Amino acid sequence: MRCIKTDVAVIGAGAAGCITAGALATFAPRCDITLIESDCNAHCNSTIASAFIPAAGTRFQNEQGIIDTPQAMAEDIYLKNKGESDYDLTLAMCSYSADVIHWMTDVAGVPIEFADEINWFGHNTPRMHSHKLRSGTPIIRQLHTFLKSLDNVDVLDLTTAQRISYESNARFRLSAISDGSPLEISSQYLVFATGGFGGNPDMIKQYIPDMSDAWHIGAATNQGMGIRSGISLGGQTKLMGGFQGRDTIREDGTRVTPGVISEGGIAVNSDGLRFIREDLGYSPLSAIFRAQKTQFVFLVWDKRIQEQIADLHIMVDAAAKGEICSFHEPKELSDFFDFPEGHFLDTLETYNATNIGVVDEFGRIRSTPQLSAPFYACRVTGSIAHTQGGLTINQHSQVIDQTGYPIKHLYAVGNDAAGLSGGGSDGYLSGNGWFLAITSGFAAAHTIASNF
Repeated sequence: MRCIKTDVAVIGAGAAGCITAGALATFAPRCDITLIESDCNAHCNSTIASAFIPAAGTRFQNEQGIIDTPQAMAEDIYLKNKGESDYDLTLAMCSYSADVIHWMTDVAGVPIEFADEINWFGHNTPRMHSHKLRSGTPIIRQLHTFLKSLDNVDVLDLTTAQRISYESNARFRLSAISDGSPLEISSQYLVFATGGFGGNPDMIKQYIPDMSDAWHIGAATNQGMGIRSGISLGGQTKLMGGFQGRDTIREDGTRVTPGVISEGGIAVNSDGLRFIREDLGYSPLSAIFRAQKTQFVFLVWDKRIQEQIADLHIMVDAAAKGEICSFHEPKELSDFFDFPEGHFLDTLETYNATNIGVVDEFGRIRSTPQLSAPFYACRVTGSIAHTQGGLTINQHSQVIDQTGYPIKHLYAVGNDAAGLSGGGSDGYLSGNGWFLAITSGFAAAHTIASNF
């Protein structure tokens, strides 16, 4: 049997694992790192996402004259999750955000730019950053390329960790299958970056029962391996009901950008009626959408909004699949979706009658122009994008045991960690997934590097 001895083993090569391994390798050149991934060519949560990444105090913001601070960003996150995240952890991750964005650009060679084309509910300052394609795929591809160029990183593709235990000398032993053959890995440090448990129906039924029959549009490999292994090693968990919900057109993850709503669009049910304030955000709306009598609703926007967002990656994809319909006038839209006579027209007239700055009947503050023909629409339901609960960590991404102390040399990052989104879907602030992935990975890298 093949055996490997390494300083640090990182399980998972999505954003969280890549940042952990890459940053650690550059911070500690003498540290040997083994990165384990079941399939580098398969989709992970990071590539499925549009990769709008919030960060505070970056040079990209400064170039636009935008003043932002980690404290302001932490307050936005904390307000959204109603104080359910640990504030010190929240602030620490926000404090890392600018540095990791700069590291990705300057060291790892990821072409990041400021992404201010749409508004994001809950962010009181423009702070989104992304790749020019507004997709996570090219970011992960470049991170993989960067990692393979490093002498002190060994990327083990087609490798699946199956069992993890302690060795007698306080090291971790990983039993794995690598390209069909058994493999044993002994490591001093261990980092879980396996993406949460969204693809594990039993864990969803246990922790998020209300969404147990919902589509999961994240990576199928998200089986909760990191969380389950962390528990077996003594780790505690928190906020296990937390998840990012998403309005989704198809089970394959086809969807439209949140900008269809944040720029002034509306959601109506199968009766052609509005039923909720849409500015709650797409994550809490996912469960509300599924609670409608057909479990589907219709998002409606107009030409002004469409021209603003049409070039975004997920909009191009949805349009190419024929899932975005256009209509010259309201009755055409109403007839197409078989709404009761007159309902949608009344809905549209009532929505448009609300003046800018006025709170409408559902509690949404009107902040955009009236909707006018031609209209665009799609049919969506609520789905699970990825889970946000997991192993309890501190501001260094160290896993906390049942007594409240860090477990020696054990770390959890990204969706394997208890995140910043609270215990349900309503605490998720746009970008929290990618944000925690890169900042928790950066925190783990800094902490481990200090020992080499």
